[in-house]
Amino acid sequence: TVERLHRMGLRMGIVSNWDARLPGLCHHLGLSRYLDFVISSANLGRIKPEASIFQAALRRAGVEPGEAVHVGDHYYADVMGARSVGIHPVLLDRRGEARNLDCPVIGSLLELPDLLEGGALEGSY
Repeated sequence: TVERLHRMGLRMGIVSNWDARLPGLCHHLGLSRYLDFVISSANLGRIKPEASIFQAALRRAGVEPGEAVHVGDHYYADVMGARSVGIHPVLLDRRGEARNLDCPVIGSLLELPDLLEGGALEGSY
């Protein structure tokens, strides 16, 4: 999935409330070559859903909020946080528990490229 998104020419990064080891973990897993940036709350001193962590991601990606998509597995931290700065949110619900939400929901990251290519996010916040 990450490779397919990379081939689509998308700028990609990770924004996480994880600790300072996150960049090293991404490197160890072989993800660094696909990522333009990695932001951990421990390194930035801010946590999701604070707007500043999403604004930092926008700056590092070099895109406007309406051009960005944030995929996360926590409604409050990820969806509400991304939405607060105008980023298109997508909820990753691996357990299939989400019901009647006001944002796109995917059950697996494998669904993300098709969602993006299908234009399902245009005009949605």
